[in-house]
Amino acid sequence: MPRIHFGAFLIASLIVPCTLAESTANAQPMPSPIVEFPVAGDPQGITTGPDGNIWFTEYSARKIGRMTSAGVITEFPFPFSSVSPPFGRPYAITAGPDGNLWFTMIALDPKNPSGSGGGVGRITPTGTLTTFNSASCCSSPSGIAAGPDGNLWVIDLDTTLSSVGSIMRITPTGSITTFPLAPFFGGQYQNLLPEAISAGPDGNVWFTAVTGPQIPQASSYVGRITPTGSETVFKLPFPRILWGITSGPDGNLWFTESGRFGEPDQDAIGQITPAGTITEFPIPKVANSSAARPVAIVTGPDGNLWFTEADANKIGRVTTAGVCVEFAVPTSNRRPTGFGPNITNGPFWITNGPDGNMWFSEPIGQKIGRIAGTAAPGGNANLVWRQTQTGDLGLWSLSGLSIRSENQLAAGVSPVWQVSAVG
Repeated sequence: MPRIHFGAFLIASLIVPCTLAESTANAQPMPSPIVEFPVAGDPQGITTGPDGNIWFTEYSARKIGRMTSAGVITEFPFPFSSVSPPFGRPYAITAGPDGNLWFTMIALDPKNPSGSGGGVGRITPTGTLTTFNSASCCSSPSGIAAGPDGNLWVIDLDTTLSSVGSIMRITPTGSITTFPLAPFFGGQYQNLLPEAISAGPDGNVWFTAVTGPQIPQASSYVGRITPTGSETVFKLPFPRILWGITSGPDGNLWFTESGRFGEPDQDAIGQITPAGTITEFPIPKVANSSAARPVAIVTGPDGNLWFTEADANKIGRVTTAGVCVEFAVPTSNRRPTGFGPNITNGPFWITNGPDGNMWFSEPIGQKIGRIAGTAAPGGNANLVWRQTQTGDLGLWSLSGLSIRSENQLAAGVSPVWQVSAVG
């Protein structure tokens, strides 16, 4: 039986403001570093394949797509009539250790997931599809990642909300082992929702999880599971919605977090060491703006972390020191009337492409986007910031990402001050 460990947590809150690449004061108009390619079918998960192409899932069309770096698309539809149980809706996708692509399928009918396609799929670079279904009656996998042990690791949600989620380990031949998260929580949380998963730098697999809004004392966790199934979780001191997680270039894990009810002042990029020490880098709210809602995150070719901001409709980049820059996506990506709330819902998944660029999906805009992996903002800006340890207030004069000059404005400013002005 897997051993369950309780992890201690330590939070160090650092205020590190982002600068919007296209909207800095005195900046000259510059062409967007983002190029977009139209794709029908609600593109969701995206990854780089072993064949040097971009692979993505088409959620509503129930297809797997392949795109060259030049934007040439090939689609592989699911064999709807020849497979039982049927294929569900493809969601996340990753390159497997066997030279194939592996993806998760959300059940078509949440009330009957085992008979409506919830499971894991495999597709070869030439387009041959195979499906594997979990023995769980409530299988509806979401996140998937290749593990350090040569297997695939999958987040398995409980779509009935009558129990908690699980972590599944799948061999390249399709043998499935399930590790329930229920023992750690003692059965008291009936709808723990694990979300994303990633191989860690320590030879383990890491994941994010939250308890659902029905639980009065909601909590957020970053979890670690060994290749043999021993779990440890680290609880954040405040409830957040945790989304993506990835292994960073600094030997730590990085994850995205946002407010449970869309609070813009709770958007942040989190860092956790293999020992469980957590640091948060808040994404500050620009005046009169809505929440950013950072979702997916991945390490780029430039040694920085790149992430999507679904509600702010931006691509963000953060250094391992916490310096953050944002790039606005050209397409508005606003939900059409009658399709849920009429709010911005932009880029979702992101991957490090084979061409040195970052590639991302736009489900609402029906596009795949590309941004240079070394993209840099231009123009000049003045940034007023507060040093959280000393309370000193300073002024940076920026040119792109370079600091031209810095001056201290005041000392010992009240800690209620964070970003005083950007302009």
